[in-house]
Amino acid sequence: MYQFVYWAAAALHTHGRVVAIYAAIVNFMAFMLYAWDKRQAIHGARRVRESTLLWIAALGGAVGAFAAMHIFRHKTRHKKFVWGVPLLLLLHALLVVLFVYAWLIMFVYI
Repeated sequence: MYQFVYWAAAALHTHGRVVAIYAAIVNFMAFMLYAWDKRQAIHGARRVRESTLLWIAALGGAVGAFAAMHIFRHKTRHKKFVWGVPLLLLLHALLVVLFVYAWLIMFVYI
């Protein structure tokens, strides 16, 4: 486990911009997918699959998904979204803290 964290910290050190751009794009996509699904629900049109909405959140778009859920009041009654998206958000936050901690140990405090 620790080897992976140190590898990830080294990758983050060299490719930090790529990671930040990826996070921004995935969160924007998640936000827009939730907005699109809400629009489709209002108009009775074809919807985005729930599994797609959850996968985009799991792949790094939990912040965008969580924001869209509350801004558009969408999927706020479904337990897998009410519990799943915040848990994914917490998991992503813990991973960020872990990687930043490893980065600090590897590149700042040595």
